[in-house]
Amino acid sequence: MDKPEGYKGTTILGMVCKDGVVLASEFRATLGYTIAGRDIKVYEIEPHIGFAGAGGAGDNQALSKILKVETGLFRTRNSRPITVEGGVNLLSTIMYQYKMFPFISFVILGGIEADGTPRLYALDPYGSVMRDKYTASGSGMQMALGILDDRYEEGMLIKDALSLAARAVIAGIKRDAMSGDGVDLITITKEGFKRLDKAEVEKIIERDKQKEKKKQ
Repeated sequence: MDKPEGYKGTTILGMVCKDGVVLASEFRATLGYTIAGRDIKVYEIEPHIGFAGAGGAGDNQALSKILKVETGLFRTRNSRPITVEGGVNLLSTIMYQYKMFPFISFVILGGIEADGTPRLYALDPYGSVMRDKYTASGSGMQMALGILDDRYEEGMLIKDALSLAARAVIAGIKRDAMSGDGVDLITITKEGFKRLDKAEVEKIIERDKQKEKKKQ
């Protein structure tokens, strides 16, 4: 599906790890060929569920808010949090209901179940769902997937996945004019949803650079 001119841009990705899930993105928001702003693209839905959106910024913000309200209502009514699988089924249903006038949203939903099982899903604007070990979306997805295809290892730990996620997002930034303005890294573990601060992200990127220099 072709995206309207004002909605192009973004590199988002997700990875399943042995000890949780990593979500990542860059910050640039574009309007055609103009940089319209810099904002987060990964949202906390529940402490154990994260939402990364590519496409229309307003659509992703609205969709994440709708999902957050619905999962909150589920928690209130059932005295327990919704499962990640239940969350993606709910999101798929919401997106499918609007298929004639869809949200221009390409979503990566990731999280960790109560038993510690990490899960990762990708959804298109019509609510189609694909479950995978790693995925990427947005205008920089081809560059990001090139890195993930080459370096992702099933069962890798979050500490290693963070370095890989940063490298994949940077690859998108380098070759995609619609992506840029820094790297956002998020972990979802049994301890909950955590967004790394700027200093932590820079440390990971610098450590990865030093490792590459030693290999040369």
